[in-house]
Amino acid sequence: MKYNDMELLRRKVAHLHNDNYSTIAPPIQITNGIPQVMVLKGSYREMGFQYGAKLAYKLYSVLTITRAAVLEAHGEKTVMKDMKTIEYLVEKYDPDFRLWIEGVQAGCASKGVDFTLYDFLIAEVYGGERWARPEGKYPEELGFDNSPAGPNIPHPQCNAFAAAGEATKDGEVIVGISGSNSDETPDRVILICYPDNEPYFICFGAIVSPFCQIGMTSAGFTWTCTANFSPVDCDWGIFPEIMDHYFTTKCKTPQDAQEFLKLIPRVGAVGNLITTDLAGNISVTETNSDHYNIRRPGDAGEEGNYVVSTNHFAAKDTLEWNIPEYALWQNDSKCRFATVSKFLAKAIEDGGIDYESIRKMMRSDDWYDPETNEWHTNEPESMKGYNLLEYTHQAIMHPSDMTAYFMLGTASGTGTPAGSMGEFVKMQILEDPFEMLETMRNETFLIDFYEARAFYRKVLNSSESLQKDYATQEALEGLLDKAYVAYECALNRQAHAILCRHDGGAECDYLEILSEALSYMAESQLYSKKLIAQLECFGIKKPGGYNYFGAY
Repeated sequence: MKYNDMELLRRKVAHLHNDNYSTIAPPIQITNGIPQVMVLKGSYREMGFQYGAKLAYKLYSVLTITRAAVLEAHGEKTVMKDMKTIEYLVEKYDPDFRLWIEGVQAGCASKGVDFTLYDFLIAEVYGGERWARPEGKYPEELGFDNSPAGPNIPHPQCNAFAAAGEATKDGEVIVGISGSNSDETPDRVILICYPDNEPYFICFGAIVSPFCQIGMTSAGFTWTCTANFSPVDCDWGIFPEIMDHYFTTKCKTPQDAQEFLKLIPRVGAVGNLITTDLAGNISVTETNSDHYNIRRPGDAGEEGNYVVSTNHFAAKDTLEWNIPEYALWQNDSKCRFATVSKFLAKAIEDGGIDYESIRKMMRSDDWYDPETNEWHTNEPESMKGYNLLEYTHQAIMHPSDMTAYFMLGTASGTGTPAGSMGEFVKMQILEDPFEMLETMRNETFLIDFYEARAFYRKVLNSSESLQKDYATQEALEGLLDKAYVAYECALNRQAHAILCRHDGGAECDYLEILSEALSYMAESQLYSKKLIAQLECFGIKKPGGYNYFGAY
């Protein structure tokens, strides 16, 4: 969207904001720290339309930020050549992604928000285009001359891991990621898709690139990807966000993803790919523009049946592939790799890796130095541990029962974006979206809310200081109130979804209302879990093993 279109858009959305602004720019969209849930169904274009219609104003806000930043960094002439190159590569390697974008465009247009394909591609590949733009040749078929070099400032902070078999408490596969696409685009969406005649899937990405950085499909395939470094002068190729779309929508096995990654020209932050299947096969495919290697548990010094990936080549026989110019960032990456590996090894010693041990690791500000074999405690400023300011999202997935945990913001809840709570939304992804909502309803109210309320009463009854501290009581009860208000909103949306389906409403309307119900359930869970976390600070043991369903 061009600058001259702003006043028109402002008039169209004025009713949403009580006309409370005084400049030509449209109202600001703020991230609130609670991930939105979107359930989509149909062809890729149909799902794109549903997505764009629901998130039009949020998308416009992010597209404005990314377009402004990239044009400022590289200039319009260079950016247009870059985006035409990406368009060409999309059509060559993943044409369904083009259909998705066209659907998003049409959905946004239905709400009065117009943007070009190139506007959307800028936002989609924003991180790589701004901080890791290649300075090599464009594809020969396009006939473009090389553009001048622009800013090339590495921005890699990602931790990922997978474990299976004897390394996990239940013997099943578990996969996790903490990542940062950009502090300017912190909003995240939980995307659940039911494409025509293909496995359904879930992923957790940025509003403008919802398919990045982790995905899980009903075919039993799960993947996650962290950035790596390529030489500055590498030729143009596929950016991670487009590659991620292909992994989630087209791959049914680790081999499918590995073969695609080997086939494509890789560029920017591509990338170390973790893949798993239900048989417990886990691996990391380490790549950049020049190199490709598959490693398995133990190849990079792991102390059990798990793999770790951060932002460098970690296998013993690939260390020489790391680019010397990026040594500073790679040293941080090596420390984070060692820190994650030590945490996972300790969890195995304590009975096996599970959700709780991973959550503890993600919240820690300690880090391990592989050079000195020493732990450094309470150093959040180091950039060498796990709980980094840059980690705007976390996810954990259990493929065996399609259960997933999602968090928007840092794992401690301190930092970006505003409102992040340091707690996970839990969902089980099922073939029937309504059954998925019912399952989440039980988890949200009959487990999380019940436990939060019981714990609060126990702490209040046990703590004389809290009994005299009415301000703290009000703050704690406020969290419980917010949890129930969100749950009540979810019930309202659930009822409307039922009536929409019963009365023959359009399926897209039904799914949109259902998505709102799931989003409110997510919000309720977060407030209940935040209250429980606050109550744990009083040092009083959590109530022992009872919720609505009885003893557990």
